[in-house]
Amino acid sequence: MPQSLRNRLLLLSRMPFVRGVATFQAGTIVMTATGFVSSVAYARLLGLHDFGIYAAVTAFAGLLTLFTSYGQETATITFLSEAVGRRDKHAIGLVLRYFLQATLVSTCVYILLLLLAPYIAAVTGSSVQIGLLARLVLLNAMLQPVNVLLFIALQMERRIALVAFLE
Repeated sequence: MPQSLRNRLLLLSRMPFVRGVATFQAGTIVMTATGFVSSVAYARLLGLHDFGIYAAVTAFAGLLTLFTSYGQETATITFLSEAVGRRDKHAIGLVLRYFLQATLVSTCVYILLLLLAPYIAAVTGSSVQIGLLARLVLLNAMLQPVNVLLFIALQMERRIALVAFLE
């Protein structure tokens, strides 16, 4: 490796932002690899039939969750970071209020989907069992806003290694 490239990489590695991005990317790679390995393990442990049910449940629940995300996570991290950077307490309060309101609307939609999941599954040609099992996935997704706020706070404090580990 040429000396100038090595020097540039060394300089970049000393920047906290670059180290944070690299740590976050490494965490994403580990999470993706873990997901792949767990999929293979689930397939082997469950067998073809049960793994097919598992895949159908997660796909069905994933489709239903499309109606619950309004971009509140992305908007919150963007606007909250800006407000904290400006030390604007009023703006911080507005962003957190927005996140709470969007989360409440999302939770109401989740509750409706939890109630209707078996019916929606039956109407779309799946079995009611898929809808009943999808309720577990939907319940897990409905409880994620607490984790989202924790991860946002950790990211703003540049605790990227902890975020990567917790994900």
